[in-house]
Amino acid sequence: MAGNTKALRIRIKSVNSTLQLTKAMELVASSKIRRANEAMQKAREYTASLEKSISLLTSEKENTFYNMKKHGATTLWENWNGEASHSHPMFGAVVQYIVKFFNEA
Repeated sequence: MAGNTKALRIRIKSVNSTLQLTKAMELVASSKIRRANEAMQKAREYTASLEKSISLLTSEKENTFYNMKKHGATTLWENWNGEASHSHPMFGAVVQYIVKFFNEA
């Protein structure tokens, strides 16, 4: 009978250890899921900004870089319609953004 009690205590201890490990694994998993969700949210925001930048660079509409090129621009204009200075870095920020994106990738 003492042998059965000892075996039962060992079994209970083993089950308790397994429960503690399971709780620890759940905490680790929930932490990883939270970090993955945060990274996914940041990626969504970054992707939205990147899509806007790329659409500005590739669009053939009126107020775009394409329009400047179509009208013979060799530098960035101060205004989209070309009424002022034809050598202005104001719209060059998108280029810095894209260079930064490809350097981080």
